[in-house]
Amino acid sequence: MIETNFSGRMANNIIQNIGLSIIAEKLKLKIKNYSINKDIDKFKINLWKEGRELPVARNKIIYKDTDYELLLSKSFNPKNRITILGHFQIGEFLFKNQLKIKEMFNYKKELKFKKNQILVFVRLSDVAHLAPPFEYYVKAINIISDRLKMDMNSDSYIATDDPKHPLIKRLIRRFNLKVFKGDRVETIFFVSRFRNIILTGGTFNWLGAFLSEADNIIYPEPTYMWHGDIFSVFPWTQIKWRNYAPLKFYLLNNHFRIIDFIWVTTLNLKNLYRKIRKFI
Repeated sequence: MIETNFSGRMANNIIQNIGLSIIAEKLKLKIKNYSINKDIDKFKINLWKEGRELPVARNKIIYKDTDYELLLSKSFNPKNRITILGHFQIGEFLFKNQLKIKEMFNYKKELKFKKNQILVFVRLSDVAHLAPPFEYYVKAINIISDRLKMDMNSDSYIATDDPKHPLIKRLIRRFNLKVFKGDRVETIFFVSRFRNIILTGGTFNWLGAFLSEADNIIYPEPTYMWHGDIFSVFPWTQIKWRNYAPLKFYLLNNHFRIIDFIWVTTLNLKNLYRKIRKFI
């Protein structure tokens, strides 16, 4: 038997479920528990549910993300129950197993959009301070247009968790983008239908691009990653944006914890203020 502790939101839990399933199937062990909620259930992921149960060891046997090669090696054959404390956000692991992982998703696939339709996927909200500047998105759209040798289709979209953010409003005005409105599951399904995807960062963005069969996927160079490097191993295009906002890039790259503390504290104070106002 394999057990773990789940953390994070939907995309994080999906990756953890998949990682555990692949390892459990290889070892022919039963998973103690997956993290499945109503949203994750909509993806209809075929997870490993068979396997044997092993006795509990005197001392808890713990493995981490750095041990994934050992766990998948032919020689590894545990005799006692093991605990895996990891997020499986390991680029090489996801890349090597991408075909198997994609086959695990059994939700109904919709038709792909037109060749020159573009989806701009912008994660903001609690990580808006990590998003690249406006110029990054402009360059990404121009790169795709040059590759396609045609202008962006008028039915191109932007998907975001903060449609009122100044960056989003500016992108909509500049490129006449339509805003996709849907919950987080619907957003992933929608994004995966595009052939051209521009990402911002995070596992949620990654999942939408990964499930697609897009010809062009563009992502920004990272400063501080709050997740594993799950972008660079794929044949996607990275755009450097440090020259567009050198001060922001420097601060995030060298003083992330300070910037993040200020950002999170500001968000918490704003939320507290909104709650107080309701009672005034």
